Amino acid sequence: MNQRLNTILVLLLLCFTAASLTRAADPARSLPPVYHHWLVEEVPYIISTDERKDFLALRTDVERDNFIAAFWEARNPAPGSSFNSYKDEHYRRLSYANQNFGSARYDDGWRTDMGRMYITLGPPKLRTPYHIMANIREMEVWFYQGESPALPPFFNLVFYRPGPGEEYKLYSPRNDGPAHLVSTGQQDNMAALKILRSQLGGEVAHDALSLIPDEPVDFDTGQPTMDSDLLLNTIRNLADNPIERARVAPTRARERAVGSLVAAAGPADLETTIYRDEQGRLTLSYLLRNHVPVPALVGRRKDGTTGYSLNLRTRLLTAGSPAGPAALAYEQESAMQGTLTDAQAETARNRRFGAEERLPIVPGTYNLEVALRNNLTAEVQLFRGAVTVPEVAPGHLSISALEYYGRSSPVRDPSGMLPFTVSGLRFAPRSIQAAWIHGGDKLPLVFQLQLPPASAGVAQPSSLHVHYVVGVVTSATETPLQFDEDVSTQNADAAGNILTGHTLDTAGLTLGNYRVVVHATGAEGRLSASSSLQLHIVPLDSPVDLWTAYGAEPAEASAFDDLKRGLAAQALGSFDQAIRWYSASLRSHPDDARSLRQLASALAHENRRDQLAALASEPQLARHAEPETALMVANALDATGATGRAISLMEGQLALQPPDAALLNALADFYEHSGNAGKAKDYRQRASALGGKS
Repeated sequence: MNQRLNTILVLLLLCFTAASLTRAADPARSLPPVYHHWLVEEVPYIISTDERKDFLALRTDVERDNFIAAFWEARNPAPGSSFNSYKDEHYRRLSYANQNFGSARYDDGWRTDMGRMYITLGPPKLRTPYHIMANIREMEVWFYQGESPALPPFFNLVFYRPGPGEEYKLYSPRNDGPAHLVSTGQQDNMAALKILRSQLGGEVAHDALSLIPDEPVDFDTGQPTMDSDLLLNTIRNLADNPIERARVAPTRARERAVGSLVAAAGPADLETTIYRDEQGRLTLSYLLRNHVPVPALVGRRKDGTTGYSLNLRTRLLTAGSPAGPAALAYEQESAMQGTLTDAQAETARNRRFGAEERLPIVPGTYNLEVALRNNLTAEVQLFRGAVTVPEVAPGHLSISALEYYGRSSPVRDPSGMLPFTVSGLRFAPRSIQAAWIHGGDKLPLVFQLQLPPASAGVAQPSSLHVHYVVGVVTSATETPLQFDEDVSTQNADAAGNILTGHTLDTAGLTLGNYRVVVHATGAEGRLSASSSLQLHIVPLDSPVDLWTAYGAEPAEASAFDDLKRGLAAQALGSFDQAIRWYSASLRSHPDDARSLRQLASALAHENRRDQLAALASEPQLARHAEPETALMVANALDATGATGRAISLMEGQLALQPPDAALLNALADFYEHSGNAGKAKDYRQRASALGGKS
């Protein structure tokens, strides 16, 4: 009896240990059922790896509920709206998959290949079944129009039943091959292709070799292409794809602040100005300025000191249009921290606050989404604003916004990496589009005049005439203050930029609202530009002082500035411009994998094979490179006749990184093209041994 009891106890202990190990291996198992269901069955194909990790790290249901709310809001095409079409469409797809695929009894259609593709990509544009065909397995071909920049413009998906009663399986031209689509028992791809062509036509036979309709295939050898399997791999990992994450990536600052109170945006202005450097590159600086003091921004920090600790997350998106939704260009985050004396802390609590940021940019119309997190209180405030960066019109004069800056003298910023730096000088901003001051205070203004570049062929005037007007907004009879000055153009930099400004005396102005207008003209009025600022003269007891914070100067930022300009241009659909910026970024920082990847992807998108093949000489490709980048370059080499160099590139990469099925299959293709069937077979077998996993 005791022996039997001991045996039962041992078995129970083993079961308990096994269950514990299983929970440890999969942290999702330890979640409460409702959150386990959300993570595992509702969003497994649209949540990124980083987001899943963050969600699993949460400890309370409140944090999880806040995370889920932020997860959907970050994907909301109309941020702030109570109707989230993205979320509604996702759950419609999930419901359809569970009702039409898999077992309706177990509600597991989401697990099937068809369910996964339907949830990830939505309904196909065309769905063609082949269910009762002699010698051919039950098949369906789904035709898609790629709505993500990470996917081809058009592609097909093929599903087939391996056996009667089995679930449809997603077909891979390389890992399955045409022989898997026929039921004759033959393992010969050429014979299978012949059956497919004779019974279903050339299009289905083409699908058996390539899922991309316009990709050439070789019916003489029956060799499937590699691009189809890259496509399938991209779809399976779409949530983690860099391009897709850049397009629909959530506002991670909102998700990471899951334990906080997400406050409605209080009274604040999001003001912007755009400066041009001596190379003609544009940078946007913005000031997120509160209307009233926010005492909670200053307090006791974790290290016991008094000060502030903030995180500023910025998303730059295109404006969107009826022709297409807004696209994310890029996002960046700045940490703003500082220690204050007791006197400084008291002063800051009674002053308005402004957060500063700089964004490399190209001409276009954008939306800004800003999340400011106070780490002392865990409160997050969300702000949105629109900005238009005008094209530099040939032969025209431009003028930046009028920046009202602090009383202290500007400081030198040789690197130009800090917000509100122009011509190597940083002017601490107090406002850009509207200023609140006490009567009699000085109003120092700075702005940049931007002449047409010399390459435009426009004769430069020797000076510019600048006319200032300060008038009452509501009065049509009161005479405005006016004065003039001439600005020499001899101090213009290589791009035609002139830094200038003026300090206005407001001693004669009474309480009220005014408009400051600056109008600049060239010789004989051929060049003309204007800019303005709202001026509010307020009572002496109204708070007008401002303190601001900005992130630390980033290291090696110039290269990444050009990368971000490329991302902005690509989001706007200007691939030519994006390629120029990616190339500049790579020249400045040859070891940056992101610049090389983005450049290769943009060149591949534009089918510029010669330029893509030329990237083979980049130093990165002589070392460990990202497989996707190496494959794009190697394919371009092969397509331009340099198959030997493509082989060398792939051999080098396989020697530097773990085995990768896509690289092995590519190398097999290149050896076949070079006539070395033995090597091709060897590498194909090695790829097959990996199970098609990369």
